[in-house]
Amino acid sequence: MPKPENMEGYKRKMRWQTVAVLVFMFILAAGAGFQRLMLLNYTETPPGVIIQDPVPSDFNYEEKEYASGTSIHVFAAGRRADDSQPVILILGGWSDVSPVLSYEPLTSRLYEQARVVIPERPGHGWSGSWYSERTLDNMLSETRGALEQSGETGPYVIVAHTTAGLEAIRFAGEYPDDVAGIVFINALAPAAYSYRMDGVIDYIRGYSYQVPKHTGIFRIISLFAPQLFAPGDNFLNVDSYASIYCRNVMSPAMLAERAELSKNAKAALAYNIYDVPVRAFVDTKSYNANPELNRVWSEFHYTVGAEVTEIDNAANIHITGPRRLAAEILKLT
Repeated sequence: MPKPENMEGYKRKMRWQTVAVLVFMFILAAGAGFQRLMLLNYTETPPGVIIQDPVPSDFNYEEKEYASGTSIHVFAAGRRADDSQPVILILGGWSDVSPVLSYEPLTSRLYEQARVVIPERPGHGWSGSWYSERTLDNMLSETRGALEQSGETGPYVIVAHTTAGLEAIRFAGEYPDDVAGIVFINALAPAAYSYRMDGVIDYIRGYSYQVPKHTGIFRIISLFAPQLFAPGDNFLNVDSYASIYCRNVMSPAMLAERAELSKNAKAALAYNIYDVPVRAFVDTKSYNANPELNRVWSEFHYTVGAEVTEIDNAANIHITGPRRLAAEILKLT
């Protein structure tokens, strides 16, 4: 306790500290209320169609369980030259808040020459929540069901970003006649995921986003500087992306996907894609940093006969180098 002669100063200091704490709590409460209000009044019309309960017609209810309630947003644009031309199917990575928006620099270069379709998994973009485990089998069933119910038919050239590469492998392994080619964007080989050491970092990053997300801090920042949330420079739909970001960043579905990553990688190991043309864009730094990872990655690319291109910042080539990526994708169509 302070001495009596210092008691008044001590009390004054405590009063200011109390006021500061109360003001801080009020700001957090107001921000949380603002975030909740924005979520309840979110009215932006999705650019595509919403598919409720995306179950493919060949789904085996006797062997598999399906939890109804899931909704998936499917965006499509462009036209096929004829029925034989493959449709370009874009699958975003596990933490992509909206593949429809983040891939726009790429897709805008594809529409005039091909049909492009982007299904957004639950918890991403304009899609709803998730009601089934984020296993590879469930996610592929939802993707195929969403494509079928939205009227899309294969064959597909699959453009798979990072962890979506596992779903692309499963798709090609299970339904080879429906896959005309795969373009991996910084997607690790299934075996390589067992060598990754950033799982804990992903979880810390994922859960650390929850406080600024749910207290409205991200939302308030987006009102004044939406460009801070854009995935790249010269990005067009900055306001829409910032709004989606504040709603979806590190959603429960995304964190559930990340939690299943190791199991999904092991499930993908059961499939081969030897007969499918494969292009792979890999990040130079990641590719060369870990000798064991490099070995596993190289063996996978060699086994499937992939044409590999090493570039800097490969994970964002759909934003930083869309013209180059579009040219490679169109070669497969």
